[in-house]
Amino acid sequence: MAICKGGTSAALDGSVGGSATGGTWSDGGVGGSFSPNATTLNATYTPPASFSGTVTLTLTTSGGSCGSATASKTLTVNNPASATISYSNSNICTLVTAAQSVTRTGTAGGTYSASPSGLTINSSTGAINAFTSLAGSYTVNYSVTSSGCGTVNATTNVNILQSPGNGVSGNLTACGSTTLTTSGGVSYLWSGGSSVTSPTNTFSSSGNYTLTITASNGCTSSATWPVVINPNPTNLTISSTLDSVCSPSSNFSLTASSNSNSSLSATILDENFNSATNNWTITNNSTLGTPALATWTLTPNGYVYLGTTFNSNDATQFYPMPLWAHDKDDVFVGRLRRDETQAKTLNMWIVSDNLRKGAATNAVQIAEYLLSKNMI
Repeated sequence: MAICKGGTSAALDGSVGGSATGGTWSDGGVGGSFSPNATTLNATYTPPASFSGTVTLTLTTSGGSCGSATASKTLTVNNPASATISYSNSNICTLVTAAQSVTRTGTAGGTYSASPSGLTINSSTGAINAFTSLAGSYTVNYSVTSSGCGTVNATTNVNILQSPGNGVSGNLTACGSTTLTTSGGVSYLWSGGSSVTSPTNTFSSSGNYTLTITASNGCTSSATWPVVINPNPTNLTISSTLDSVCSPSSNFSLTASSNSNSSLSATILDENFNSATNNWTITNNSTLGTPALATWTLTPNGYVYLGTTFNSNDATQFYPMPLWAHDKDDVFVGRLRRDETQAKTLNMWIVSDNLRKGAATNAVQIAEYLLSKNMI
């Protein structure tokens, strides 16, 4: 049997039997009162207003011919339930992964709930998981019951705020530089780049760059983006120490340069003007490059340019044969050399399929090519 502290009463249902004609109630010195009096078997007992705990109520019989008898019952006087609840931060961002604990005062052992639905809350501890909750405003309720005193509810409000996204658009791998763009915030902070506080940022070097976005509700999000910047393709330039070659013994140098860190390679056509061996002086001059990788490659026989096949006589001393030109549009040129009897004249050996490419057309095309190279 239980009642609540603070003036509540308990009805007593006493009875006697045998030769007893009555009885008297007592509370073991607690100091409560019986109404209308202690000799009323169905009296109402009221403990002192300040008392809480257990009290033993005893009924002792009277008027019997065989002496007295006693019977007892225990009454529990409970303190009324009380509670308050609060969270240290009532505005919680959705990217917060740590559980948000509640501060409670008063009676323990109650149950936590939230309305409307969408808030992840532990019903026993009141801890909130914002990361798995939906953004919105919620009322958290703590309900606790004290036997004999009823149920007490304590409430507090919590807001789950949507954190901003952290996506970017643009190429993470690029040549020379790349521009990344983001959105969804009121302020931005990059760990590098040309515009660290702008939603649009340009990067010219490789690295892992962290972007922090702050939304209008104060929530932030951070993510790291790996940027790979490759050097721009090589701009290759070639220069010669001579504009023309007058004899096989005229040696000259070809110099190549590059404006990037990539390896340098080039292909040079060497006809060598009827010399048994070529006289190229190989020069590696690749600016900022790797000289060991910047080697010349001499084009082998059969080099095709604008539909014409060129064959060198370097060391081999062979001639292109008419059979090679059968049923082909190509013109085969060999034995390219200076005419020793006339100035500004070259001699060469030419074969072609005249049914497919007449001599007149061939001569015009050769002349056009020589003119384009300033050779005549």
